[in-house]
Amino acid sequence: MSAALALYRTLTAVAEVAALPAAWAARAQGGDRAGRFGYGDVRGATWIHAASVGEVSAAAPLVRAIGTHRPADDRIVSATTVTGLAAWRRELERRPPGGAPVAVAAWPIDYPRAVARAFDRRRPRRLLITETEIWPNVLATCASRGVRVAFANARLSEGRWANTRWLTPVVAPLLSRVSACVTQTEADRERWAELGVPREALTVAGNTKYDLLQPAPDAPARAAARARFRVPEDAIVWTWGSVRPGEESALIDAARAVAASPRRVVILVAPRHPDQAWEIRTALTRARIAVEDWRPAGSSAPFPDGAAAVVWVPVVGVLRDLYELSDAAVVGGTFAPFGGHNAAEPAALGVPVVVGPHHAAVQDVVQALVARGGGRVAVSGREAADVVTRWIASPEAHEAARVAARRAVEDLAGASARTLGFLEARGFWG
Repeated sequence: MSAALALYRTLTAVAEVAALPAAWAARAQGGDRAGRFGYGDVRGATWIHAASVGEVSAAAPLVRAIGTHRPADDRIVSATTVTGLAAWRRELERRPPGGAPVAVAAWPIDYPRAVARAFDRRRPRRLLITETEIWPNVLATCASRGVRVAFANARLSEGRWANTRWLTPVVAPLLSRVSACVTQTEADRERWAELGVPREALTVAGNTKYDLLQPAPDAPARAAARARFRVPEDAIVWTWGSVRPGEESALIDAARAVAASPRRVVILVAPRHPDQAWEIRTALTRARIAVEDWRPAGSSAPFPDGAAAVVWVPVVGVLRDLYELSDAAVVGGTFAPFGGHNAAEPAALGVPVVVGPHHAAVQDVVQALVARGGGRVAVSGREAADVVTRWIASPEAHEAARVAARRAVEDLAGASARTLGFLEARGFWG
């Protein structure tokens, strides 16, 4: 054991002693809170971990592929957050994964005894970790017990790498023993190699989230979605999804541009975090942009019938519905330095997509969209409005952009099969 790892284990052991009252209370309460301290009775030969909601969505196709590939293996899926655990339960309820049953358990806090307790109770033979969940006590426990470890959808973004590379002395001896590390991009592969994963254990397969493709809605389905929300037939709907503070200027410029359009263009704004989005709404008001509030779907006229250029939708869970009824989309987190959010979601529904210049976290899908003609990168809200205006200039151009957006996402599919093939070749299944 390296000195750095020994120090980490000592510090986390001390922290665990301080957390004993919380552990006792969690054990008494039971459920997911107890699971965070390693308690619980679920078991599974293959343990797949995804940190939170986004990672769960990406890992779901891989869990189903494993069920098809190894139907006799019982599986555990875990998440770190409460919302992640809820997402797993919704996913398994909505789309049964096939094969043996799948149990849901909370990921243990990286305390030595909590981790040991979790492995004693869950008894996995292999652990598949998604994205960037690197926990030294978990990896050390796997090494000491002969539990094979692999990473899938592995990523280390440029921003994350700056904060992760200092862990190299702690994790390099542990990562040198992993069975496989399947990364999203070539840049990710290089960073994982620098962190300590042997190059022969590394490959690039893309992101399994693109394997979760449902049929794109056709024209009648889109018309039905618009009718459900009473969208006027003559309205062009442009959804700005997952908008975050700092993107107000681009949104205001876009709203001003479409207000001058000869056709009625309505921008639906769905903030990423509605409870933290007051400054976006305030900025729109100060800029004298006409804004109306989205009305609940059960109201007599859920879609505002005024002349507002912007409709404010501070509602969680409706973004997919908004994209489905839209003629174009902007994906937020790209007009301010956040790295971007899920650009594949609207594209998979056949909605052409505009992103801003800050899209490093979704660069793969943005590149595919641009190459196909189903997406564009704009440096300002005005340029984004110009792009959308060209798309909707004619039914033929708009339909071509819709088809191109969907095909761009289809081009990225297949990562689950590539991941399983590499895990098989590396002996992960034993």
